Amino acid sequence: MHIPQIEPVTSLSNDYKSIISKLANGPVILAEQNRSAAVLLSVSEYERMSSRLDHLELLREAKRNLAKAALHPDTTISHNDLKQLCGLSGFH
Repeated sequence: MHIPQIEPVTSLSNDYKSIISKLANGPVILAEQNRSAAVLLSVSEYERMSSRLDHLELLREAKRNLAKAALHPDTTISHNDLKQLCGLSGFH
């Protein structure tokens, strides 16, 4: 289990280098008046999350299209249209 790294917002202005170095161990939650105010992520963590979100959105769209296809099993779709629906129109 990962213990969250929590720092007061004032630490960001007083000792930002220390906060930035903590990002190597995961996100840092900034707290203001004992309440979460923001979350800092490393660029690599942000890119990983963004990529995962993109993949999940494609998966959701694929499942939606499969459900539509199940309702209309006699409907056909061209290979190019399928690539476009899946966001793969630039692939050969």
